[in-house]
Amino acid sequence: MSGSLSFEELNIRFADDLDCADYHSIAQRATKEIAWQQGRAATFLAKWEHNRVGSSSHVHQSLWADKGDSVFFDADADANAEHGLSEVMQHHVAGLISILIWTLQRCGSTVP
Repeated sequence: MSGSLSFEELNIRFADDLDCADYHSIAQRATKEIAWQQGRAATFLAKWEHNRVGSSSHVHQSLWADKGDSVFFDADADANAEHGLSEVMQHHVAGLISILIWTLQRCGSTVP
């Protein structure tokens, strides 16, 4: 294979759902077009070749109160809540775990 290989992460600032989806689409299209103009190819696959480093796809999540504070953090959380995880965050994680198999079956179809 000629040329150089690289691995980068694309970070898009959070926004409303549709705006964020638009930003992702525009950034991906622009990246692919610029790479093509330079005689290169860009992919957004989590792991594009089995023997190379990959970064499985991931999504950062946050939830904010109307006044701008994170609902996931609680500085006054009891001793059982590690790292200041609020009760809302604990329930959020429990919900994610409860739908993990369903999500993997639809979004990670190559995972055995």
